[in-house]
Amino acid sequence: MTMGPLELVVLACPGPGLAGGVRGALDRAQRAGDVRIVDALLVVKDADGKVAATELSDVAELREVAEAYELGDRDTAGLIDTGNADEVGTLMPPDSTALALLVERRWARDVAGAPPAELTAQLGQLAQLREKNLLTQEEYEAAKSRLLRV
Repeated sequence: MTMGPLELVVLACPGPGLAGGVRGALDRAQRAGDVRIVDALLVVKDADGKVAATELSDVAELREVAEAYELGDRDTAGLIDTGNADEVGTLMPPDSTALALLVERRWARDVAGAPPAELTAQLGQLAQLREKNLLTQEEYEAAKSRLLRV
């Protein structure tokens, strides 16, 4: 699959849950055709500052959103990982919730050039290895950096 440029977008809300209308907002953005939701992760920071990340499909209220966008069924599942969640968490105030979205900027695909399908597949495979704890976070980040030439 060919993809355009990707961007990590974070929607944050105070308190333990997301504001209503998340599904409607995502639907409108995707229906407009400028963006496509590639991966998503729920990030929660408790009152003590502890950060936890959860796949949308593991949250009853968001399972329908995950299914609608087929987030767990794609090669891109897991591209947002615990390292990204930790980074998001450092920016969040205590007792807050954020939805981290990896979105494809479809409108910029022709301008920026899309990464080769092979690269997308390799990134997906790396994410799966990390999720299965077959790679440490450091090994994962190093391999991802090598692939992206960062």
